[in-house]
Amino acid sequence: MLRLVILTILLQQAYSICNVPPDFWCENPQIALECTGSLDYCSNYVRNQKDRKIKIELSFEAACPDSRGFIQRIYPRLLAQPFLYDKVDFQPIAWGLSKYEEAGKLKCHHGTRDCVGNRLLTCLMKHMEDDLEQRDRVLYCFMSRMEDKESDPTTNMYKCFQQSSNNIFSIVIQPCANGLEATVSQKYDEQRTQQILKRPRFVPYIAINGNSHQHMQAAQIMLPEKIRSWGETLDNYPLSAIHRPTRCMTPPDYWCSTPEVTSTCFDQTLCTAYNSHIYGQPVNFKFIYKQNDPRIKSYFVGYVKKHFTPTDSMRTENNTGKVVIDLDPVPEPLHQCKSSSCADAAITECVIAKLNVVDKNNVLLCMIEYGPSADRAWNGFCKKMVTTALSDSISKCSRSAEWYQHSMRRTTLQSVYKVDLRVRDYQLIVNGHNIPSAQGLAHNLHKLVCLWYRGPGHDRDNCYRCDIEPTHCI
Repeated sequence: MLRLVILTILLQQAYSICNVPPDFWCENPQIALECTGSLDYCSNYVRNQKDRKIKIELSFEAACPDSRGFIQRIYPRLLAQPFLYDKVDFQPIAWGLSKYEEAGKLKCHHGTRDCVGNRLLTCLMKHMEDDLEQRDRVLYCFMSRMEDKESDPTTNMYKCFQQSSNNIFSIVIQPCANGLEATVSQKYDEQRTQQILKRPRFVPYIAINGNSHQHMQAAQIMLPEKIRSWGETLDNYPLSAIHRPTRCMTPPDYWCSTPEVTSTCFDQTLCTAYNSHIYGQPVNFKFIYKQNDPRIKSYFVGYVKKHFTPTDSMRTENNTGKVVIDLDPVPEPLHQCKSSSCADAAITECVIAKLNVVDKNNVLLCMIEYGPSADRAWNGFCKKMVTTALSDSISKCSRSAEWYQHSMRRTTLQSVYKVDLRVRDYQLIVNGHNIPSAQGLAHNLHKLVCLWYRGPGHDRDNCYRCDIEPTHCI
C-alpha cells in the first residue's frame, strides 16, 4: 500500500514537472523519477544495452545520391573514428526500394547501375565481415566514386580495392557479384529491408537496435553525436533493482514513437501525459559562460548568433516561437574584481538586469563579438542596439553600487546548476536541467528543437527530411 502511495506521488510529479526531452530521461535517477515515475524503465534499458554495441542498420542504394550523402557524412565522423566505432554495430543493407516485378525481373530504383552496384555491395558486406575497417573504407570509396553517373560500378569497386595487398576483389567479390551467390544474398537483403522501411518509404533509412520509425531518421544528420550521448548515458546511469524486467533496448528518445516500442519500454499513459504537459511550450536553452573568455567567441558568434537570433536563418529553420535562448554569463567574483574587470562586470550585470531577454541576448552576443572587454564593446558599439533611455539607464547602473546587488542575486540563482567551467568553455542548460550528455549536442541544437518541440502546426515526423533526403525537396 505504501509503495502504491509513493508511486502515485511520483507519477503526479512526472505529469506536472517533467519538461526534459526524452533523450535524457535516463540521464540520472532524479530525472528518471521525474519523467517516468519509476527507476525500472531506465534500469531495464541500461541493463539490457550496457556493454553492447548500438546496432545501426542502414537501408540504402548504390546509385542513390542521398545514400551517398549519408555515407560521405558518417564515414569520417563515425566509421573512421575507432573510439566511437567501437560502440556501434553498423550493418549496411544495399537494397532500398528495389523490387521484383512480374516474371521475377528485378527493378532497381536508380536503374541498371543501381542493380549492379547493389550486387557488388551485398558481396562486400558478406565477405568482409572479418575486416570491418576495410569494408567501410571500400564502401566510402565506392559510394563516392558512384557520384559520376557515367562510371561503371564494377570498375569503381575494383579501384577501391587497388590499395589492398590481397586480391580479394578479383578472387571473391567479383565472382560473387556475377553469380548465384549475390542473388541468394539479396533475397536476405530484401527481407531485412522490408523489416526496416516504414511508410513513407525512402532511403537512406535507419533502424536502431532493431526498431525503425520516421522519428529516428533525423538522427542520421547527427549520428556520431547521438552515439556519444547514448554511450555516456549507458556508462553513467547507476543500475538499481528491477521489479518488472523488460526486453527494452531502444534509447529513450523513441519510447513514445510507436506502440510497439512504448509497450516494451515505457507506458502509453505516461507518453500522453508528457506530450500534453509540454505541448506548446518552447524549448529553453540557457548558456552559462565567462563573458570575457575569448575561447567562446567562435561558438556564440558563429553558431548561437547564426541560429538563434531573429534572423532569416531562424525563420528558414522554422524555429521561431519554438525555442527560447538565455545567455547567462558567470558573475565576476567581487573579491577578485579589479578596475578593468569591474567595469566589464558592471556593464554585463546592468545589461542583464535592464533589458528584456531578446535585447539582452543580442547585446551580450555583441559584447562577445567585439570583446573580450565588455565595457569597451558596450561603449564602442553595442549600446547603439538599444534606445537612448535604456542605454543611459544601463550606464548609470554600472557607475553605482546597483550592479553589485544584481551580481550577488545572479550568483545565488546560478549556483543551483552546479556548473564547473574549469573543464568546459560554456555549459548548456536544457529546460532548467544541467545534463552532461547534452553537452556534445551543442552544435546540433537548432536541429534538435524540431524533435523536442511539441505544438500546434509542428510536424515532427518530417524533421530535417530535406537534409536526410535532399532529392525529396528538389
